[in-house]
Amino acid sequence: MDKKAKRVDEVVWTGKSDRKIAAESEIFEPKTSSTGKTVYKVAREAGPASGTAKPLYPEAVNERPAEPKRIPAKAPASTAPKQAPTAREKGRVIAQTVVGSFVDRMKAEAQRKGGALSLDDIEALDQEFGEKTAALEVLFEKTFEEFARSYASRAAENRRENSFDRLIVSSFERLLTGGKGPSAAQGGISRRIMPGFFMALNMMLGQDEVATFRAKAEAVFDRVNKSDGAVDWPAFFTAAKDVRLDVLIAMAVHFSRPDKRAAWFLDMINDHLSPADTDPETDATWRLSRHSYERLIDVLFSDLMAAVGSPKAREAITKRFGPETCTSVVAIMKGLGA
Repeated sequence: MDKKAKRVDEVVWTGKSDRKIAAESEIFEPKTSSTGKTVYKVAREAGPASGTAKPLYPEAVNERPAEPKRIPAKAPASTAPKQAPTAREKGRVIAQTVVGSFVDRMKAEAQRKGGALSLDDIEALDQEFGEKTAALEVLFEKTFEEFARSYASRAAENRRENSFDRLIVSSFERLLTGGKGPSAAQGGISRRIMPGFFMALNMMLGQDEVATFRAKAEAVFDRVNKSDGAVDWPAFFTAAKDVRLDVLIAMAVHFSRPDKRAAWFLDMINDHLSPADTDPETDATWRLSRHSYERLIDVLFSDLMAAVGSPKAREAITKRFGPETCTSVVAIMKGLGA
């Protein structure tokens, strides 16, 4: 206690400080008392710990204004149109939906009946399925209408993808209105039949077989038309005559009952004519008659009718399709007037 306290030099307060506020600490600021002395009093208590020390007098610190937060610009949305589903994709979805619905319903009923269905059960289900026909008719009608409009919009385009259609139509194009064909008053057949005609073709042959024929036609098209210039359609028709004959043979086996096939074909075409404005040369109420249908079928199968009358051609058909198919095609062509 005899030792004297070490003298501390007075520090002049300048009003500025570089001290930092420690988390959870008390803050003291200089004040002047009533006697004129400088004292330090608690100014405030620090708030909750923030993990970062703060300057005692932030206004005395030369700080840069905070830069605005940059928000990264969003990438522009893609404007590329989505690929429209093809007719084959639409058909597959419809088929899977319908068949799947029927199968699931039969499974559920069989499970309820103990694992088996009787004839009475199946008849009851048949009645239930029949009640769903109206909804299916609306679905199919909408799909067919979309197909008809799509076909009408591209029918006049000289494209590689249209080569198969042009190949088939070339056999009876002279019967159609427009171009060098006869007028409707002269018995010409309206080109509005095309959507229904190709729907019937697809249903008779099946999507897979039609796709195979299309690929063959396009291969011939590429071989004949190697440049980007005008399409040489006559040369293509000549080069692809075997492809067309194969299609006609595949179609012919579906005409074993010509009257029933005629009624079905007429309904398919007349129920799915393309819009009237696609063929201004014919009246909006125009329909394909039975007489015009028979003319169309005669001309369509004329090459095959001629082929079955030739022993050499029949031998070629037998080698490619088998004797049963050849015999059937010969009989059917004779029934159609060969």
